[in-house]
Amino acid sequence: MWDAPSQTVVWSDLTAGQVHRAQFADWSSVSFSVGEGLGAVALRTDGGLVAASGSAFSFWDAQGRRDADPVDVEMPAGGRFNDAACDPRGRLLAGTATGVADHPNGVLWSLAGRDVRLLMEGITESNGLAWSLDGQVLYYVDSGEPVIRRYAYDVESGSLGQRLQDLAVTGEMPPSPDGLVVDSQGCVWVAIWRGGDVRQYSPEGDLLLTLTTPVSRPTCPVFAGPELDQLVITTGWEELSDEQRAAEPWAGHLLITQAPVRGLEPFRFMADAR
Repeated sequence: MWDAPSQTVVWSDLTAGQVHRAQFADWSSVSFSVGEGLGAVALRTDGGLVAASGSAFSFWDAQGRRDADPVDVEMPAGGRFNDAACDPRGRLLAGTATGVADHPNGVLWSLAGRDVRLLMEGITESNGLAWSLDGQVLYYVDSGEPVIRRYAYDVESGSLGQRLQDLAVTGEMPPSPDGLVVDSQGCVWVAIWRGGDVRQYSPEGDLLLTLTTPVSRPTCPVFAGPELDQLVITTGWEELSDEQRAAEPWAGHLLITQAPVRGLEPFRFMADAR
């Protein structure tokens, strides 16, 4: 995520359970540990962070200290948090993953203030979330499917409406869609896990651009920089053998490239959201 007030890029390392923050000017960074089961973090309007980790939502100040009691959830059997994003009204949507296609018991929750609401069930691996420019469409990835789902979304109430026409992404699996973001023109950028690229789609689902990366497992693109014209891509090395990791020295690193369009600042969690 891009944090404009501090001019930093914030990202999470799920395997290590850590949150990292790097200055965009020189990439000097600081880190702190959230603990096991970290799935995602989001910026707060007060400058802190909210994390989806373990079986709770936890709250941290900018220095990595807990500053509020956690909000517990009932995690599905065998589940873990996996990706989250804030909607235009400051609610945090966070989903879970089991990675078992024939037993999709993952869920998608909405955290409004300290109130948790169940939005969706029957998910294999909840992943990227983003909204159309008017907030009326939720783009959503269940990485157990080769598509980006589209749902009607009521911004005022935070309710999901009907499932709209999907955006076809990968065809046969693997590879599979992962994290995503929407740019200032309303197009969707999605990382393709095991596919090695990041793709830009129009809101209607037309493939506009394919950006090839030097890794097989890009995880999420984000727009960063003072002009929001730099594309930062997180990557992973999960499932790679030692030989494969040697062949992909950039796996597990951040990648950055000039973006052809500008992005948008991420929505932030609001403690008084309803």
